Amino acid sequence: MEGRYHRQKLVNVMGVAWNQDKLMNSTVLIAGMGALGCESAKNLILMGVGKLIIIDNDVVELSNLSRQMLYRDQDIGSPKVVAAKRNLTEMNPNVEVESYYDNIECISIDVYRKADIFLSSLDNFEGRRYLNSVAVSLNKPFIDAGTHGFFGHVRVIIPYVTPCYECYPPKEKQRVWCSLRRRKPRDLFNELEKYGIKGLTLDIVEELFLRGYKTELDLKYAKLKNLVSVPGVSEELAKEIQEKIAPKLPAILTTNAIIAGIQSQEAIKVLLGLPRSVEMFRYNGISGGLDCLTRTRRADCWLCGLGDEAQQMNVDSNATVFDIKVQISQRYAIPDPEIAYREHFPLGEELRLKDVGLKSGENIFVISKYLATPKTFKLNFIK
Repeated sequence: MEGRYHRQKLVNVMGVAWNQDKLMNSTVLIAGMGALGCESAKNLILMGVGKLIIIDNDVVELSNLSRQMLYRDQDIGSPKVVAAKRNLTEMNPNVEVESYYDNIECISIDVYRKADIFLSSLDNFEGRRYLNSVAVSLNKPFIDAGTHGFFGHVRVIIPYVTPCYECYPPKEKQRVWCSLRRRKPRDLFNELEKYGIKGLTLDIVEELFLRGYKTELDLKYAKLKNLVSVPGVSEELAKEIQEKIAPKLPAILTTNAIIAGIQSQEAIKVLLGLPRSVEMFRYNGISGGLDCLTRTRRADCWLCGLGDEAQQMNVDSNATVFDIKVQISQRYAIPDPEIAYREHFPLGEELRLKDVGLKSGENIFVISKYLATPKTFKLNFIK
Protein backbone atom coordinates (compact mmCIF):
# COMPACT_ATOMS: atom_id res chain seq x y z
CA MET A 1 0.00 0.00 0.00
CA GLU A 2 1.26 3.46 -0.89
CA GLY A 3 2.05 5.76 2.02
CA ARG A 4 -0.35 8.46 3.20
CA TYR A 5 1.77 11.21 1.59
CA HIS A 6 2.94 9.34 -1.51
CA ARG A 7 1.44 11.66 -4.12
CA GLN A 8 2.78 14.88 -2.65
CA LYS A 9 6.23 13.31 -2.29
CA LEU A 10 6.32 13.20 -6.10
CA VAL A 11 6.27 17.01 -6.28
CA ASN A 12 9.46 18.67 -7.53
CA VAL A 13 9.63 22.45 -7.98
CA MET A 14 12.48 23.87 -10.04
CA GLY A 15 14.82 21.15 -8.86
CA VAL A 16 13.72 21.33 -5.21
CA ALA A 17 12.28 17.98 -4.16
CA TRP A 18 9.46 17.56 -1.66
CA ASN A 19 10.78 16.85 1.84
CA GLN A 20 8.05 15.16 3.86
CA ASP A 21 10.35 14.55 6.83
CA LYS A 22 10.98 18.28 7.10
CA LEU A 23 7.26 18.95 7.01
CA MET A 24 6.59 16.36 9.70
CA ASN A 25 9.17 18.03 11.94
CA SER A 26 7.56 21.46 11.51
CA THR A 27 5.20 23.32 13.85
CA VAL A 28 2.60 25.81 12.59
CA LEU A 29 0.73 28.23 14.86
CA ILE A 30 -2.72 29.33 13.69
CA ALA A 31 -4.34 32.33 15.39
CA GLY A 32 -8.10 32.30 14.88
CA MET A 33 -10.15 29.17 14.24
CA GLY A 34 -12.93 30.69 12.19
CA ALA A 35 -13.58 29.84 8.54
CA LEU A 36 -10.03 30.57 7.36
CA GLY A 37 -8.42 28.92 10.36
CA CYS A 38 -10.49 25.76 9.93
CA GLU A 39 -9.62 25.43 6.25
CA SER A 40 -5.90 26.13 6.68
CA ALA A 41 -5.67 23.76 9.65
CA LYS A 42 -7.41 21.04 7.68
CA ASN A 43 -5.06 21.51 4.73
CA LEU A 44 -1.92 21.38 6.86
CA ILE A 45 -3.07 18.45 8.97
CA LEU A 46 -3.85 16.35 5.90
CA MET A 47 -0.51 17.23 4.28
CA GLY A 48 1.34 15.96 7.34
CA VAL A 49 2.64 19.03 9.15
CA GLY A 50 3.93 17.48 12.37
CA LYS A 51 2.31 19.82 14.88
CA LEU A 52 -0.36 22.51 14.93
CA ILE A 53 -0.80 25.08 17.68
CA ILE A 54 -4.30 26.58 17.45
CA ILE A 55 -5.50 29.64 19.39
CA ASP A 56 -9.02 31.07 19.63
CA ASN A 57 -11.15 32.68 22.35
CA ASP A 58 -14.56 32.03 20.80
CA VAL A 59 -17.23 29.33 20.96
CA VAL A 60 -19.09 27.62 18.13
CA GLU A 61 -22.32 29.31 16.98
CA LEU A 62 -25.01 28.10 14.60
CA SER A 63 -24.01 30.69 11.96
CA ASN A 64 -20.49 29.19 11.89
CA LEU A 65 -21.65 25.85 10.51
CA SER A 66 -22.21 27.07 6.94
CA ARG A 67 -18.52 27.76 6.38
CA GLN A 68 -16.41 26.43 9.28
CA MET A 69 -16.05 22.80 8.30
CA LEU A 70 -14.46 21.51 11.50
CA TYR A 71 -17.63 22.06 13.56
CA ARG A 72 -20.91 20.14 13.87
CA ASP A 73 -24.30 20.88 15.44
CA GLN A 74 -23.29 19.12 18.64
CA ASP A 75 -20.32 21.52 18.98
CA ILE A 76 -22.51 24.62 19.38
CA GLY A 77 -21.56 26.36 22.61
CA SER A 78 -18.22 24.57 22.90
CA PRO A 79 -14.86 26.36 22.56
CA LYS A 80 -13.80 26.25 18.92
CA VAL A 81 -10.33 24.98 19.74
CA VAL A 82 -11.77 21.98 21.61
CA ALA A 83 -13.95 20.87 18.70
CA ALA A 84 -11.24 21.68 16.14
CA LYS A 85 -8.60 19.65 17.98
CA ARG A 86 -10.88 16.62 18.18
CA ASN A 87 -11.84 16.67 14.52
CA LEU A 88 -8.33 17.47 13.24
CA THR A 89 -6.91 14.55 15.21
CA GLU A 90 -9.54 12.27 13.71
CA MET A 91 -8.50 13.38 10.21
CA ASN A 92 -4.86 12.54 10.83
CA PRO A 93 -3.97 10.82 14.13
CA ASN A 94 -0.26 11.08 13.27
CA VAL A 95 -0.29 14.87 13.81
CA GLU A 96 -0.12 16.58 17.20
CA VAL A 97 -2.57 19.41 17.93
CA GLU A 98 -1.98 21.80 20.83
CA SER A 99 -4.85 24.16 21.63
CA TYR A 100 -5.36 27.36 23.64
CA TYR A 101 -8.77 28.80 24.48
CA ASP A 102 -7.65 32.38 25.11
CA ASN A 103 -6.78 35.75 23.53
CA ILE A 104 -3.55 35.71 21.54
CA GLU A 105 -2.12 38.47 23.75
CA CYS A 106 -2.49 36.21 26.81
CA ILE A 107 -0.50 33.32 25.35
CA SER A 108 3.02 32.86 26.73
CA ILE A 109 5.81 33.92 24.39
CA ASP A 110 7.26 30.43 24.90
CA VAL A 111 4.31 29.01 22.97
CA TYR A 112 5.11 31.27 20.04
CA ARG A 113 8.77 30.26 20.17
CA LYS A 114 7.80 26.62 19.50
CA ALA A 115 6.31 27.46 16.10
CA ASP A 116 8.25 27.64 12.84
CA ILE A 117 5.65 29.91 11.23
CA PHE A 118 2.56 31.89 12.24
CA LEU A 119 -0.72 31.94 10.31
CA SER A 120 -3.25 34.68 11.05
CA SER A 121 -6.92 34.02 10.43
CA LEU A 122 -8.01 36.91 12.61
CA ASP A 123 -10.80 39.37 11.90
CA ASN A 124 -9.36 42.51 13.48
CA PHE A 125 -6.54 44.96 12.88
CA GLU A 126 -5.22 45.03 16.45
CA GLY A 127 -4.76 41.26 16.58
CA ARG A 128 -2.83 41.27 13.32
CA ARG A 129 -0.55 44.03 14.62
CA TYR A 130 0.18 42.05 17.77
CA LEU A 131 0.95 38.82 15.93
CA ASN A 132 3.15 40.71 13.48
CA SER A 133 5.11 42.23 16.37
CA VAL A 134 5.71 38.78 17.87
CA ALA A 135 6.78 37.44 14.47
CA VAL A 136 9.32 40.25 14.02
CA SER A 137 10.51 39.87 17.61
CA LEU A 138 11.13 36.14 17.19
CA ASN A 139 12.10 36.38 13.51
CA LYS A 140 9.35 33.94 12.47
CA PRO A 141 7.58 33.97 9.09
CA PHE A 142 4.03 35.28 9.32
CA ILE A 143 1.24 34.74 6.78
CA ASP A 144 -1.89 36.84 7.19
CA ALA A 145 -5.19 36.24 5.40
CA GLY A 146 -8.64 37.79 5.34
CA THR A 147 -11.89 37.71 3.36
CA HIS A 148 -14.90 39.93 2.70
CA GLY A 149 -17.66 38.22 0.74
CA PHE A 150 -16.25 37.38 -2.70
CA PHE A 151 -12.93 39.14 -1.97
CA GLY A 152 -9.84 38.14 -0.05
CA HIS A 153 -6.14 38.63 0.49
CA VAL A 154 -3.06 36.71 1.63
CA ARG A 155 0.08 38.49 2.80
CA VAL A 156 3.42 36.74 3.32
CA ILE A 157 5.79 38.40 5.80
CA ILE A 158 9.37 37.25 6.22
CA PRO A 159 10.86 39.52 8.93
CA TYR A 160 13.72 41.74 7.74
CA VAL A 161 13.28 40.42 4.17
CA THR A 162 9.77 41.45 3.09
CA PRO A 163 7.67 44.35 4.38
CA CYS A 164 6.14 43.63 7.77
CA TYR A 165 2.59 44.60 8.69
CA GLU A 166 3.76 47.96 10.06
CA CYS A 167 5.55 48.91 6.83
CA TYR A 168 2.20 49.45 5.10
CA PRO A 169 -0.52 49.43 7.79
CA PRO A 170 -4.20 49.73 6.79
CA LYS A 171 -5.48 53.30 6.97
CA GLU A 172 -7.95 53.61 9.81
CA LYS A 173 -10.13 56.70 10.08
CA GLN A 174 -7.91 59.39 11.57
CA ARG A 175 -8.89 62.02 14.09
CA VAL A 176 -7.50 65.53 14.38
CA TRP A 177 -5.71 65.87 17.71
CA CYS A 178 -7.01 69.34 18.46
CA SER A 179 -10.61 68.17 17.97
CA LEU A 180 -9.97 65.24 20.31
CA ARG A 181 -8.81 67.62 22.99
CA ARG A 182 -12.06 69.57 22.64
CA ARG A 183 -14.33 66.49 22.54
CA LYS A 184 -17.08 66.10 25.09
CA PRO A 185 -19.22 63.08 26.01
CA ARG A 186 -22.10 64.69 24.12
CA ASP A 187 -20.05 64.51 20.88
CA LEU A 188 -19.64 60.75 21.27
CA PHE A 189 -23.28 60.32 22.27
CA ASN A 190 -24.43 62.21 19.16
CA GLU A 191 -22.24 59.98 16.94
CA LEU A 192 -23.62 56.80 18.52
CA GLU A 193 -27.27 57.88 18.24
CA LYS A 194 -27.35 57.02 14.53
CA TYR A 195 -26.82 53.33 15.35
CA GLY A 196 -30.03 53.11 17.39
CA ILE A 197 -28.39 51.31 20.31
CA LYS A 198 -31.07 50.46 22.87
CA GLY A 199 -30.42 51.49 26.46
CA LEU A 200 -27.48 53.76 25.67
CA THR A 201 -27.84 56.99 27.65
CA LEU A 202 -25.73 60.11 28.00
CA ASP A 203 -24.87 59.05 31.58
CA ILE A 204 -23.41 55.77 30.29
CA VAL A 205 -21.49 57.57 27.55
CA GLU A 206 -20.03 59.90 30.18
CA GLU A 207 -18.78 56.84 32.11
CA LEU A 208 -17.27 55.44 28.90
CA PHE A 209 -15.64 58.79 28.20
CA LEU A 210 -14.06 58.91 31.66
CA ARG A 211 -12.43 55.54 30.97
CA GLY A 212 -10.86 56.63 27.69
CA TYR A 213 -13.54 55.54 25.22
CA LYS A 214 -13.79 58.87 23.40
CA THR A 215 -14.47 57.82 19.82
CA GLU A 216 -16.18 55.06 17.86
CA LEU A 217 -12.71 53.68 17.13
CA ASP A 218 -12.07 53.22 20.86
CA LEU A 219 -15.29 51.25 21.23
CA LYS A 220 -14.68 49.24 18.08
CA TYR A 221 -11.39 47.81 19.37
CA ALA A 222 -12.26 47.60 23.06
CA LYS A 223 -12.23 44.20 24.74
CA LEU A 224 -15.71 43.08 25.73
CA LYS A 225 -14.73 42.39 29.36
CA ASN A 226 -13.37 45.95 29.68
CA LEU A 227 -16.59 47.49 28.35
CA VAL A 228 -18.68 45.39 30.73
CA SER A 229 -16.63 46.73 33.68
CA VAL A 230 -17.93 50.26 32.96
CA PRO A 231 -20.86 51.22 35.25
CA GLY A 232 -24.16 50.89 33.44
CA VAL A 233 -22.77 48.72 30.60
CA SER A 234 -24.22 45.21 30.62
CA GLU A 235 -22.79 42.42 28.49
CA GLU A 236 -25.85 42.66 26.23
CA LEU A 237 -25.33 46.41 25.75
CA ALA A 238 -21.57 46.01 25.16
CA LYS A 239 -22.20 43.39 22.48
CA GLU A 240 -24.82 45.57 20.77
CA ILE A 241 -22.47 48.56 20.76
CA GLN A 242 -19.71 46.61 19.07
CA GLU A 243 -22.01 44.78 16.67
CA LYS A 244 -23.55 48.07 15.53
CA ILE A 245 -20.23 49.94 15.22
CA ALA A 246 -18.33 47.00 13.70
CA PRO A 247 -20.94 44.70 12.16
CA LYS A 248 -20.08 41.16 11.13
CA LEU A 249 -18.47 41.00 7.69
CA PRO A 250 -20.15 39.09 4.86
CA ALA A 251 -18.59 35.66 4.36
CA ILE A 252 -19.05 32.63 2.12
CA LEU A 253 -17.45 29.20 2.25
CA THR A 254 -16.03 29.22 -1.28
CA THR A 255 -13.97 32.40 -0.85
CA ASN A 256 -12.65 31.19 2.50
CA ALA A 257 -11.61 27.88 0.93
CA ILE A 258 -9.74 29.65 -1.88
CA ILE A 259 -7.94 32.12 0.41
CA ALA A 260 -7.10 29.45 2.99
CA GLY A 261 -5.76 27.29 0.15
CA ILE A 262 -3.37 30.06 -0.87
CA GLN A 263 -2.41 30.76 2.75
CA SER A 264 -1.63 27.14 3.60
CA GLN A 265 0.18 26.60 0.30
CA GLU A 266 2.42 29.61 0.96
CA ALA A 267 3.10 28.21 4.44
CA ILE A 268 4.17 24.87 2.94
CA LYS A 269 6.47 26.66 0.50
CA VAL A 270 8.13 28.59 3.30
CA LEU A 271 8.54 25.50 5.49
CA LEU A 272 10.05 23.43 2.67
CA GLY A 273 12.18 26.24 1.27
CA LEU A 274 10.43 26.09 -2.10
CA PRO A 275 10.78 29.06 -4.48
CA ARG A 276 8.46 32.00 -3.83
CA SER A 277 8.47 35.60 -5.05
CA VAL A 278 5.08 37.15 -4.20
CA GLU A 279 4.42 39.04 -0.96
CA MET A 280 0.70 39.69 -1.38
CA PHE A 281 -2.24 38.12 -3.19
CA ARG A 282 -5.54 39.92 -3.78
CA TYR A 283 -8.47 37.83 -4.95
CA ASN A 284 -11.62 39.08 -6.68
CA GLY A 285 -14.19 36.30 -6.80
CA ILE A 286 -16.55 38.30 -9.02
CA SER A 287 -14.11 38.80 -11.88
CA GLY A 288 -12.05 35.73 -11.06
CA GLY A 289 -8.90 37.86 -10.88
CA LEU A 290 -5.88 37.19 -8.69
CA ASP A 291 -3.39 40.04 -8.34
CA CYS A 292 0.13 39.09 -7.21
CA LEU A 293 1.94 42.05 -5.67
CA THR A 294 5.39 42.82 -4.35
CA ARG A 295 6.36 45.75 -2.16
CA THR A 296 9.64 47.11 -0.89
CA ARG A 297 10.39 46.91 2.80
CA ARG A 298 10.43 50.37 4.35
CA ALA A 299 13.75 51.41 5.88
CA ASP A 300 11.88 53.81 8.19
CA CYS A 301 9.45 51.19 9.51
CA TRP A 302 9.34 51.60 13.28
CA LEU A 303 9.28 47.83 13.88
CA CYS A 304 11.48 46.11 11.29
CA GLY A 305 13.40 49.13 9.97
CA LEU A 306 15.42 52.00 11.35
CA GLY A 307 12.45 54.16 12.33
CA ASP A 308 11.88 57.82 11.48
CA GLU A 309 13.66 60.83 12.94
CA ALA A 310 13.39 60.67 16.70
CA GLN A 311 11.97 63.31 19.01
CA GLN A 312 14.34 63.92 21.96
CA MET A 313 12.83 63.34 25.39
CA ASN A 314 14.45 63.61 28.84
CA VAL A 315 13.14 61.13 31.42
CA ASP A 316 13.97 59.92 34.90
CA SER A 317 15.94 56.69 34.80
CA ASN A 318 13.52 55.17 37.33
CA ALA A 319 10.41 56.16 35.35
CA THR A 320 7.79 53.53 34.62
CA VAL A 321 6.10 53.00 31.27
CA PHE A 322 2.98 54.59 32.77
CA ASP A 323 4.98 57.72 33.67
CA ILE A 324 6.16 58.01 30.07
CA LYS A 325 2.63 57.53 28.71
CA VAL A 326 1.35 60.36 30.90
CA GLN A 327 4.21 62.63 29.86
CA ILE A 328 3.70 61.97 26.15
CA SER A 329 -0.07 62.34 26.38
CA GLN A 330 0.18 65.69 28.15
CA ARG A 331 3.13 67.17 26.29
CA TYR A 332 2.36 66.04 22.74
CA ALA A 333 -1.46 65.72 22.86
CA ILE A 334 -1.37 62.08 21.77
CA PRO A 335 -4.42 60.41 23.35
CA ASP A 336 -4.15 56.93 24.87
CA PRO A 337 -0.58 56.20 23.76
CA GLU A 338 0.96 52.72 23.93
CA ILE A 339 4.71 52.35 24.32
CA ALA A 340 6.81 49.81 22.41
CA TYR A 341 10.54 49.18 22.69
CA ARG A 342 11.46 47.85 19.24
CA GLU A 343 9.88 44.37 19.08
CA HIS A 344 8.31 44.49 22.57
CA PHE A 345 4.70 45.36 21.75
CA PRO A 346 3.43 46.98 23.87
CA LEU A 347 5.19 47.41 27.21
CA GLY A 348 3.24 46.90 30.44
CA GLU A 349 2.51 50.08 32.37
CA GLU A 350 4.06 48.88 35.62
CA LEU A 351 7.50 48.16 34.12
CA ARG A 352 10.42 50.50 34.74
CA LEU A 353 12.31 51.48 31.61
CA LYS A 354 15.65 50.30 32.90
CA ASP A 355 14.17 46.93 33.91
CA VAL A 356 13.08 46.40 30.30
CA GLY A 357 16.72 46.74 29.27
CA LEU A 358 16.29 50.10 27.57
CA LYS A 359 19.39 52.30 27.81
CA SER A 360 19.79 56.07 27.63
CA GLY A 361 19.94 57.22 24.02
CA GLU A 362 17.78 54.39 22.66
CA ASN A 363 14.43 54.81 20.93
CA ILE A 364 10.94 53.94 22.05
CA PHE A 365 7.91 54.00 19.79
CA VAL A 366 4.53 55.53 20.54
CA ILE A 367 1.49 53.78 19.10
CA SER A 368 -2.02 55.20 19.10
CA LYS A 369 -5.26 54.49 17.28
CA TYR A 370 -5.12 58.11 16.16
CA LEU A 371 -1.71 57.91 14.49
CA ALA A 372 -1.29 56.52 10.99
CA THR A 373 2.21 55.35 11.94
CA PRO A 374 4.00 55.22 15.32
CA LYS A 375 6.12 58.15 16.47
CA THR A 376 9.75 57.69 17.50
CA PHE A 377 11.17 59.15 20.72
CA LYS A 378 14.81 59.01 21.83
CA LEU A 379 14.98 58.80 25.60
CA ASN A 380 17.78 60.51 27.49
CA PHE A 381 17.97 59.35 31.11
CA ILE A 382 18.44 61.97 33.82
CA LYS A 383 19.14 61.26 37.48
